[in-house]
Amino acid sequence: MRDTFVFIGILLAGAAGVQAQTMYGVGNFGTFSNQSLYTIDPSTGGATLVGATGLDQIADIAYDGATDQLFALTRNNALYMLSRQTGAATLIASTPGTIPEGSLALRRSDRVLFASSGDTLASVSLMTAALANIGFTPPNAATSDISGMAFSNAGQLFAYAKNGTLEDSLLIVNPATGAGTLIGLTGIMSSSSVGGLSFNESSGALFLSDGLSLYNLNTATGTATIIGSHGIAGMSGIAFIPTPGAAGLLVIASLAMSRRRRHAAR
Repeated sequence: MRDTFVFIGILLAGAAGVQAQTMYGVGNFGTFSNQSLYTIDPSTGGATLVGATGLDQIADIAYDGATDQLFALTRNNALYMLSRQTGAATLIASTPGTIPEGSLALRRSDRVLFASSGDTLASVSLMTAALANIGFTPPNAATSDISGMAFSNAGQLFAYAKNGTLEDSLLIVNPATGAGTLIGLTGIMSSSSVGGLSFNESSGALFLSDGLSLYNLNTATGTATIIGSHGIAGMSGIAFIPTPGAAGLLVIASLAMSRRRRHAAR
């Protein structure tokens, strides 16, 4: 019996250390380019190719933990599911028209997906399919071009606003009204027209991809700190996906104990 408890102890020790999440990103945004899915090392910014998506203008990506799906929103108002193994895209829904720029964020508490397009914010419930056109009121003209959105663990909707070649901004947006509040300037002045924003759920850290680089953002001031270069032009969306945690390991431990008891009873 002692070796069983040792085995369980090892599993639980491993579970305590499993806090990492995997970051994914979609790069090579362009009118005719075939965008690809990458994994990104959040400690260095380094990117590793997963595969081609078959899509050319992905505005942003978001992850739904309830269904273990990675969503992608394109400029032609189409929603896809991306395979994390190959990068291949599967169409879920499409509406007419195009969007000049966009971003995507999932509110995990009620599985409502929020999308921005220019000066508009809209939502769709993944539970009921209910649609809502919310609108967007930027705090000033320089913060009207939203290029990334992400919900914090506390349910606050953060948004990254690009300002051409001038300094970009971090906002908080009211998801019920679309009213934006300026947190502060990021210190980034990039000519890139796309970016991505995502929270690491485990650590609560906010990450930003802009140009060829990955950054940490201070959620209180908006200030960006560079992590490193991923080297992928047109990285238009990033998303964290949790790794298997303690729950799965506890199940394994329980099965191990059960088997041990059955052997002991024979």
